[in-house]
Amino acid sequence: MAGPLPGHLLAVFEPALGLVRAVVPARTATLRALILPQVLPMVSPGDCWICDRNFCTRAFLWGISGDTARS
Repeated sequence: MAGPLPGHLLAVFEPALGLVRAVVPARTATLRALILPQVLPMVSPGDCWICDRNFCTRAFLWGISGDTARS
């Protein structure tokens, strides 16, 4: 039995408003890593991002921490 396929977009949800505040298309999980430079500017201090393993690239994680010299 096959499991569900990964989504085809990244939705950034704003819980305080109950709304999706941004949508970034990503055709496959493999291509998701290529959209991370578009996503990084959306990250703000105090945010809680829930992501899967496809978002755990070194450049993205260092970018979130603000250490752009290491990304």
